[in-house]
Amino acid sequence: MPEENTTQVEKLYTVTSSPHIHKKISIPWIMWMVFICLLPAGAVGVYVHGAKALWVILISIASAMIAEYTCQKMRGVKVTLSDGSAAVTGLLFAYCISAENYWYVVVAGSFFAIAIAKHAFGGLGMNIWNPALAGRAFALASFGYIMTAVWPISANIETMSGNPLPTSGATPLRCLKSSAEKSISLATSKEAAKYTDILGETGKETWAKIKKQEATHWMDLFAGTISGSLGETSAAMLLLGGIVLVCLGIVKWYLPFTILATTAFLAWMLPVKVGWYNPATGASGMDVMWFSGDPLFHILAGGCMLGAFFMATDMVTSPITAKGQVIFGIGIGVLTVIIRLYGGYPEGVCYSILLMNTAVPLIDRYTKPKVFGGRS
Repeated sequence: MPEENTTQVEKLYTVTSSPHIHKKISIPWIMWMVFICLLPAGAVGVYVHGAKALWVILISIASAMIAEYTCQKMRGVKVTLSDGSAAVTGLLFAYCISAENYWYVVVAGSFFAIAIAKHAFGGLGMNIWNPALAGRAFALASFGYIMTAVWPISANIETMSGNPLPTSGATPLRCLKSSAEKSISLATSKEAAKYTDILGETGKETWAKIKKQEATHWMDLFAGTISGSLGETSAAMLLLGGIVLVCLGIVKWYLPFTILATTAFLAWMLPVKVGWYNPATGASGMDVMWFSGDPLFHILAGGCMLGAFFMATDMVTSPITAKGQVIFGIGIGVLTVIIRLYGGYPEGVCYSILLMNTAVPLIDRYTKPKVFGGRS
C-alpha cells in the first residue's frame, strides 16, 4: 500500500472516545493525582485565611467520605473510599466556599454533593452534574446569607503593593460590579455633585476611576492575597496544579484554554454601564462602555482558574470529543461573563459549568465521530 494511503488509514483508525485507554492508569491514580495537584492552592488558602480554613477542608472531606460510605452501604455495592473520588469532591467543595462558613453548612453541602448529585444518579461515572458544584449551588440556595455575607482574610497579609488588607470584605468581583451599579444610582440622584470622587465627567472617566479603586492588582490575584473562596484565591497555585494535570495527560489543554480565552475576550469586549456627572454643566447620565474591560482581572479573579482546570475537566461531566470540549469551554466562558456582568451574582463559574454539564449529552450527540466506513 502506498505511503500516502497508509497515513490516511492510520488517521481513520485514530479513536478518541472514552473506552479506549492506552495508558496504564486507573481511577484511583487519576483521583489522587488531582487531589495532590489541588493541595498547593489549599495551602495558600490556609495561610491566608488561618486555621479555620483548615477546619473547613477537613470537615468537608470527612463529610464527603462518610456520605460515600453510607450511600454505598445502603445501595449494597462495594465501598470504594480508597479510589479518592469522594475525597476530591470534598476538597473541591471546600475550595469554592468561604472559610467563614458554619460547620453545618459545610456538612450539608458536602453531603448533598455525594448523596444527591452523585449516588442518586448511580454513583461514580453516572452523575450528570459536577458533584462539588452541585453541592455549592445547594448551599448557596439554602444558606444564602451565610455563603455570601463575609469573606475573611488575615489582617497580617499584605498585598503586593504593601497595603494591608482588612479582616473581612467583599470579593474583588463583587466590589467591581457593585461600584459600577452604584455609579448609575449616584448619577441619577439629586446629590450627584457630592460624589465626584466616584463619578467622572464622562463614562470613560468614571470607569477608569472604578477600575483604579476596586479592581485588585493582578499580582495580588495571582499570589492569592485577596478575599474570596477558600481555594480559589491563589491563581498561581491553581495554574501550577493545572499544568501538572495537563502534563500527565489527565486534562486536555484545549478545554481550560478555551474557557480562559473566551472569558478574557468577552470580559474585554462586552459593554458595562456606568454613571457620570459633569460639574461644569450640572449634567449627568449613563454611558455604555464597550471594549474596556480588564481580561486578565477576570481570568485571575473568582473561580475561573479553579473551574477551568479542576471543575470543567471532570471526565464524567464533560464531552468526550475534542470538538465537543471546545464547544463546552466556549459555552462556559460565555455564561460566566454574562452572569458576572449582567446577572444577579458577581461570580458565574459555578452555574455556567452546571448549565453546560446539562448540555453535555447533546454536545456528545452532535460531535461524535463518524463510524469507520460509515457515511456522513
